[in-house]
Amino acid sequence: MARTYAPRAVLRHIPLDLLRTFISQQNIATGPVWNSLTEGDHQAIYQAWLDLPPGPRELVEQMLRHVHDMANPSAIRAMIAEVLFRDPRSSIAENIDHIPGHHAQSLWVLLNYGPAFHTARAIFAAACPWGRYWNLTTGFDEITPDSSNTAIQDLRLALANLYRTEQGRGQHCTIEPYDRNGCCYVFAYLDDYTQTHIGHNERGNLSRYPLRPAFEVVFVYNIEARTLDLYAQGERRWRSSLRDLFCEHILHTTAPAQSDPRRYQLNPLIDRDFPLSVDPPAGVVSASIRKLRIQERGCPERVGLETNPAGGPGNIYDMLDKHFPIDRFPRSNLYVNDVTFHVQYRTADSDRDQPLTFHVSFPDGCNLKSMSDERRAIGEQCLRSWGILNDFAPDGNTHPRRVASTSLRRGGSRQVAFDTV
Repeated sequence: MARTYAPRAVLRHIPLDLLRTFISQQNIATGPVWNSLTEGDHQAIYQAWLDLPPGPRELVEQMLRHVHDMANPSAIRAMIAEVLFRDPRSSIAENIDHIPGHHAQSLWVLLNYGPAFHTARAIFAAACPWGRYWNLTTGFDEITPDSSNTAIQDLRLALANLYRTEQGRGQHCTIEPYDRNGCCYVFAYLDDYTQTHIGHNERGNLSRYPLRPAFEVVFVYNIEARTLDLYAQGERRWRSSLRDLFCEHILHTTAPAQSDPRRYQLNPLIDRDFPLSVDPPAGVVSASIRKLRIQERGCPERVGLETNPAGGPGNIYDMLDKHFPIDRFPRSNLYVNDVTFHVQYRTADSDRDQPLTFHVSFPDGCNLKSMSDERRAIGEQCLRSWGILNDFAPDGNTHPRRVASTSLRRGGSRQVAFDTV
């Protein structure tokens, strides 16, 4: 959730009555200054927060940060979905609609549905890490994950031991599992390397403090789709080890053997005539390629081609023919290892097209997991219809997929970039 946070700015968005309610719920003692505050006097409200004792002020700031993280349309929808998942009869959707502003709505959910707020925040955070570190594994058998205390404890010890042995960190590990809508989420928090923090102590003296922050590893196993999405920073070999530990302790099996490790089939995109089909009745009205990164057989260099959005859907192939003439570079000698797609779609509750841009990289990287459920479902729907997403199980059959319920309708400057692997 890398959003710019500034307490003065956040306090401007929060109604005074909700702020007072939160302070009252936390049993924070306030003096006559708080009683005399008026709505709209943002400087006085900000100063009153600054004048709180360190402990209560930090508690309010933690609330401000969490509320700010969830103050956007996608997070609001995630919180509503979580409340309805817990209680389908809840009237949250009607009630929240009358609250002005995303920050006010976020704090209102925190005050009235605290557990659902924190769960939705964890799930929303799982979809937000930078897309390049999400990797997909397909082809599992139909397995019900084991989220028992014993299995979670075994995974916790195995993860901590792996990081301690090979990286010298991960002395402590906390795991939080959560099952929802056919998906098993497992959030793992491990100790990172010790850092030195410089700050003022309670007496106002500048001091050095040892700080051991936690880093995050996220597993998302989809039971019906039989897929595992893993978020972890590090090289591919490292992520494979983490995947194997999850399979061993939670699924009690081994990772499926990938006869073809390319979960995303990108090479056919080298052909200008490759059909990026659209489906207006389903909501997808246009599709094009914005970027191509290609590599010549036997050459370590990769070349990135990027179009101006105004260039038209065929522009990327005009660039390809210009920089890689077919007579010198037969298309069979070129590989596609990274693509940026741009799709226009329309939902049932909208009267205008919405843009969706996402990246897919060889062999199994895709940043759709970093997006909302709606946008992720649309992107995956396109990849499957184009034959790019490889959903084949070891037996050669495709397993049924449950796509999120979303009702849909359907030239310029150029840039060439070179990099070396």
